[in-house]
Amino acid sequence: MKQILRVEGVTKRFGGILALYRVDLHVEEKEILGLIGPNGSGKTTLINVITGVYTPNEGEVIYNEENLVGLSPHQIADMGIVRTFQLTRPFGNLSVIDNVIVGSLLKSNNIREAREKSIETLEMVGLGDHLDVLSKDLTTGNRKRLELARALTMEPSLMLLDESLAGLTSEEMRENLALLKKIRRERGISMIVVEHVVKAVMDISDRIVVLDAGEKIADGDPRSIANNEKVIEVYLGKVI
Repeated sequence: MKQILRVEGVTKRFGGILALYRVDLHVEEKEILGLIGPNGSGKTTLINVITGVYTPNEGEVIYNEENLVGLSPHQIADMGIVRTFQLTRPFGNLSVIDNVIVGSLLKSNNIREAREKSIETLEMVGLGDHLDVLSKDLTTGNRKRLELARALTMEPSLMLLDESLAGLTSEEMRENLALLKKIRRERGISMIVVEHVVKAVMDISDRIVVLDAGEKIADGDPRSIANNEKVIEVYLGKVI
């Protein structure tokens, strides 16, 4: 399987604080990669390096054989890497459909095409009957779906999801996991899923990378990660 993303020897410092140290990872086409670790382990910092928010002190980020280091977040998004955030940031006084059209217009100047694509995407994520609802009036679960829809209209080949399950009920969590699998199946999008809900990560991921104190300590399939003694010691606390 083709590797669409390679992170090679990435180190990131903030003054005297070493946030990442020589981190390597890769993502294959249509793969869902889980990224887990304790608070402060460097997960979000790594996402910020990949998306151009931070420039690494050392190392490279290679996407489809192009080095992303030094590019702006906007340039990287245009290349096909988009992200969602733990705290959703919709335009509260705009309708659901208008929120998504704003994203669609970054890829198309045709308002009719943007609207059609937005409706199609909202139907896919289960918000087809919420088009005219103000985004500020959505439930937490539906705001997460709106965030996904806005990301999808950017036509990504790689999505980085930062705690997309945070604040959801058990039922909403199951529904959103099924939705992520559907997106991968129907659109062939690769994903990096940063999540603290370990059982959810185990369920959805093809492979999992574990960070601790800025270093990668494990990389493998969910079963091997769940039984990895070092991962159990620093993060899981027990065999899943």
